[in-house]
Amino acid sequence: MERIDLDLYLKQATTFRFVNEAGFSDEDGIIRSSYRYVGDEVFFAGHFPGEPIVPGVILVESMAQSCRAWFNWRLGKKAGGFIASIERVKLIKPVRPGDVIDMQAKPLSVLDDGATSSRFCRFSCSSMCKDEEVAKASMTLYQSI
Repeated sequence: MERIDLDLYLKQATTFRFVNEAGFSDEDGIIRSSYRYVGDEVFFAGHFPGEPIVPGVILVESMAQSCRAWFNWRLGKKAGGFIASIERVKLIKPVRPGDVIDMQAKPLSVLDDGATSSRFCRFSCSSMCKDEEVAKASMTLYQSI
């Protein structure tokens, strides 16, 4: 597995980065990444007091950042872009402070716009915690070149 340097390929500042490490395996075409929700993240204060859980949108963002790191790594630079679509999101189990999430994403297709100024890629993603699936989604990311 080849390690992806997140500082080189993610634009998110560490205060809004939800991936600790990422890598890609040419053998199976899978992006593997992880993140540990420490418990001092600002969103835990209000979601929910006394019984904090990671907001679903943050779990989706974690998966998207893993995909973005690979997409930019493949291009060889920290490119601009955004999430173009998110489909079939399933939030299966709550994630709590201290939990480590192991994510996998499979790039399904890269679509160039024909002018080499931008492209899209579809991904199938899943997140596991303690060997149980906690979230999954399909998403398309846009990348400006």
